[in-house]
Parts: sequence; C-alpha cells; structure tokens
Amino acid sequence: MRETEYETKLDREQIDCYGLGESCGDNYDVEASATVTWEFYISSRTWGIKNMSAYATKVKANIKVNIWQENGKDDEPQIFHIDTSDEEWNIDTDISAIEFGDDIRPWRLEVDFQEQTLTIYF
Repeated sequence: MRETEYETKLDREQIDCYGLGESCGDNYDVEASATVTWEFYISSRTWGIKNMSAYATKVKANIKVNIWQENGKDDEPQIFHIDTSDEEWNIDTDISAIEFGDDIRPWRLEVDFQEQTLTIYF
C-alpha cells in the first residue's frame, strides 16, 4: 500500500442498494459490508497547493438480500460478492461534500445493480 493509499470499511448503515429488480418486490432488507481502497492526492505548484482531492480505486462488497414473502415464508437470500477488480462494475467518486478543515474519508456507498455502478461519497 502506498503512503497516499487508504482502506476504509463501511457497514450496513453506510451502504444503499438500488436496482435490485422486480424479483425482490418491496419486501426485502439488505445486510452489507464493504471495503473501499482510495487515494488522496495533492497537486502542488511552486506558488502553493493547486488542488487536493480523493478518489476510490477499488471496492469489495458483500451484500445479502433477504426477501420476505406475503405468506410469511422467506425466499433463499441472494448473495452478491462485488469486486471491482473484475471490471464488471464502474466506480464513481463524489467529493462535492469535502470542505477545507473536514476529515477526508468515504462515508457512504451507493450500489446500483441495474447500472452496475458503485458511487463512493467522501
């Protein structure tokens, strides 16, 4: 791991899932955890700091979708193991909430199953 590379673990309260499809209906809950690997960089010039930013480089997530049926029976849970190393998922990084003086770290992950996009909010 490089000096400017970090790993942050996110739990269920920090992960939102969308686009699971009609097979889930409205009666489901999600258990999830994820690890976001990210980098912080500084662009400097002789006159000072031009830019500071962060971006996610890799995401690994484990997502379990529990579906509840109207008759009270449970379907077999759907398990998803997401690893952006396999290149099926796209990573988007949103740094719009970072302000000077704040700590910098991922605080939320959105998983869009339909678009296969992971959006990491710093």
